[in-house]
Amino acid sequence: MGGAVAHFGCWYTPRLRPVEPESSQVLRRLGQGQTPPDVILWMPFPHQNLPALGRQLDQPAEVLLAAARLAGADIDGLPRLGGLGLPPSRELAVAASLDGQRAELAIRPYPLLRLGGRAAGALASNPWLEGGAVELSDEEAQVSWQRGGTWVLSKGGAALGEDTDGKPVAGDDPADRWRSNRGSLGRIELRARGLAIPVGVYDLTSSGFGFSLASGLAAAAGSSPESGLDLLSTVDQLAVFRVDGGPTGVMLLVFDGELRRGELPSAAVVSTDRSAALAALPGSRLLGSLGDLPSKDLETGALAGAVVVATDNRGLDLALTQRAAWEPIWKAARTEQASGFWVDLQRSESIAADTADLFEDVPLVPRREARRWRDIHTVVRGFRAFRVASAWWTPDGGALTVE
Repeated sequence: MGGAVAHFGCWYTPRLRPVEPESSQVLRRLGQGQTPPDVILWMPFPHQNLPALGRQLDQPAEVLLAAARLAGADIDGLPRLGGLGLPPSRELAVAASLDGQRAELAIRPYPLLRLGGRAAGALASNPWLEGGAVELSDEEAQVSWQRGGTWVLSKGGAALGEDTDGKPVAGDDPADRWRSNRGSLGRIELRARGLAIPVGVYDLTSSGFGFSLASGLAAAAGSSPESGLDLLSTVDQLAVFRVDGGPTGVMLLVFDGELRRGELPSAAVVSTDRSAALAALPGSRLLGSLGDLPSKDLETGALAGAVVVATDNRGLDLALTQRAAWEPIWKAARTEQASGFWVDLQRSESIAADTADLFEDVPLVPRREARRWRDIHTVVRGFRAFRVASAWWTPDGGALTVE
């Protein structure tokens, strides 16, 4: 009896269960078809890892969709299992184009479930279990079984990772190109440029006190690159920090404070371009209709030639008095062509909620900006059990950490 309980607990109950991505049979075939995907999402033992991760998040599905939109990818149209639920499986993967027109969901269920499901599907003539043409969100899709017992739901053409004859396509193994050398709770492979996160392979790992999604040298080191973001915890009343080391070096600071209804948060933007600074402020179009904003030209140090523009005098004063903390980060971002953010999850939740509410009620604010702040609130609220989220990305990779 004790052995059966232990077996059930090991293979079926929710718990964090990392696996070496190099052992994945599904990853060895994904991305090798005639229409390579823009993004691949992979997770081992999803019926255990997803619930375990979900226990630490508020509405994890909504958080994932909102985070993807903020990164520049809309994955609302990806295939889902719906009423079938999530079967006990060794691994799950999704490969898709960013426009959602081509997508594949692959699951490698436990052997007994695989055999029973296929038999039941044949007896009931159910194409979802046996294989065949199905309807997915009013679109035509195809269910098939691949070699090794992998169940595949695909739309938009031939199954990714196979040729039109259904045979595996020879080619480089993505898992051989980026080896993590440690267990992973999940993997994201980005192949499309133009997103908020650089092209690369990112592994999700647990530190015991939080989670890290890292790529490149950051993954090999087991931590995010040295950027000074940890020093921001000492900045008085800072709730949100974001920096982009592009040509204009835009940096946003949003400060905590009790907001009255219809009031914007105190925020400041630093940039070498005044128009870029104005555009980066929350509610920039609304603020532009109110006249001149508080600002100051910077004449010394690494920020010589830059300008600070703020929503109000409080935001300007706080940004200037804390310059010693954020100036080195701004300089590092410009030098490394990096981007990053730091968010105090406790302070920023109410700010994001109030700002989203305001923008949704004001016609002058573009719907895209209102949606972005609602997505920010969804993500921040989802991670309310944690203290800080931070990220630092360079063209060679980077890391996102929640703790």
